[in-house]
Amino acid sequence: MRTNFSRLFSLFILIGFLTLAQPIPYKKGIFAECHPVPDSGKIFIDLSYRIKYSSLIYLKDSRSYFAKFALSVERSDTNGNFIDRNYFVRNLKYSSIDKANSDDFIQGIVKLNYSGKKERVVFSVVDLNADREIKRFHFIIDSINANIIAGESFTGKFVTELTCTLANYDGVIPFSSLDYDLVLLSSYPPDSVSYLKLNNADSTYTLLVSSVIRGNIIVDSADNEITLSIKPDSLSKYYIYCFRQINNKIFPGYYSASFVADDTTKTISLPPICQVWLDKPRSLEKPDYAYRIMNRIDTSLQSSPYYMQNKKDFIFELLQFWKKYQTDSGHTFNDHTKEFFKRVDYANEKFNSIKGSDGAETDRGEMYIRLGAPDTTERITTRSGKIGEVWIYKRINRNFVFIDVSGNGNFELSDK
Repeated sequence: MRTNFSRLFSLFILIGFLTLAQPIPYKKGIFAECHPVPDSGKIFIDLSYRIKYSSLIYLKDSRSYFAKFALSVERSDTNGNFIDRNYFVRNLKYSSIDKANSDDFIQGIVKLNYSGKKERVVFSVVDLNADREIKRFHFIIDSINANIIAGESFTGKFVTELTCTLANYDGVIPFSSLDYDLVLLSSYPPDSVSYLKLNNADSTYTLLVSSVIRGNIIVDSADNEITLSIKPDSLSKYYIYCFRQINNKIFPGYYSASFVADDTTKTISLPPICQVWLDKPRSLEKPDYAYRIMNRIDTSLQSSPYYMQNKKDFIFELLQFWKKYQTDSGHTFNDHTKEFFKRVDYANEKFNSIKGSDGAETDRGEMYIRLGAPDTTERITTRSGKIGEVWIYKRINRNFVFIDVSGNGNFELSDK
């Protein structure tokens, strides 16, 4: 079931010459993208960054907590000749440590003039409180043609003017219940394009163009968001192709991309597209383990035609199986799958015993995975002096009693 948030969109930019090497690590704290974009006859380099507050070191004075970081940008040509260097400092200050420990991000952009030549850009984030570089990014800017862009919350008239919010996750499409639209910036006119073709080792997808706008792109930062506005301009050399809800039509992975003409005899190669499950539960990292936990909850898994067919395509197989619990069959992402394995992660974190038993395979862990968190819990002591817990589920009018029979932290479900 999709949440109300699924009505939102998110926007990301995937520049054609941006190198995509490995999937983004779980809970990565710092992201950056490099976007050469046309604006009123000029080309600008927009470097966007997204930094998790908890990635920074905070110092405390008598009234507040504060962090200080710098953004360093060095540009050179392909021969190593110096072009430009820029250095920017930002300060954060909060009255409570709660913000610093949160999963929230601070965002912004650095806007630079583009030389028009092939450039190497080194973008660094330096924690000034720790006096160390905490992340470095390398970008190659070669051409603005055939740049892939993507997006949050398109508003306005879809056929004329669009405003979006940058997702800003290293240029990948996040795999989630939110809707992500894809935009492709190109000099190729609409009469040479019929649809977008995506290929990986196992699948081919075709996406029809939702809208084409001839114009410019303006990137701006305000209220801790990065907005991207597409402005019509009949004199612009660039066409902006829009594809709606791309993330709900493909599965996580790397895809080669190309424009295909009406007669399908001509294709235009484009930069690759990558979709990543950014907040994928840790328990999905090992297919054998994930299948074992699912079998404890739903033994019908073994009758699925996708069961253990190909561990390389485990996520695809998993989502196919979970479709039976999905109310919106038109989307590849499944909230039930995510919620199930988030509960597995929580059970492993909270319910391990002294003996080292896997938390998800304990009685409390299995109950948590099946029913979620109880409405309330109570600690009890049995007549024999054993420690126990009572989980109270008011929504189903049921109570469950767990007793630490062996005294090792493994609370077993009691029938009393």
